[in-house]
Amino acid sequence: EHSLGVMETASNIIATSNIGKQQLNITEMDILCLRIAGLTHDLGHGPFSHVYESFLKASYKQEKEHPELYSERNAKFKK
Repeated sequence: EHSLGVMETASNIIATSNIGKQQLNITEMDILCLRIAGLTHDLGHGPFSHVYESFLKASYKQEKEHPELYSERNAKFKK
């Protein structure tokens, strides 16, 4: 559903743009490519990947604020 929504939103942005297709020289092929990009933008993600985004951001913030908590782990990867 998410990817279908992104595809539809991308289409709506172009369709309701105040600039207009002629000024930007947007072709029907461009619109099709935009729709396909919206539909396929998550193909490389694992299942439920968007659910974990806030968790990953919080983890990253924690590590940046308290690098001492991760020094042993990080040392293993610097070898």
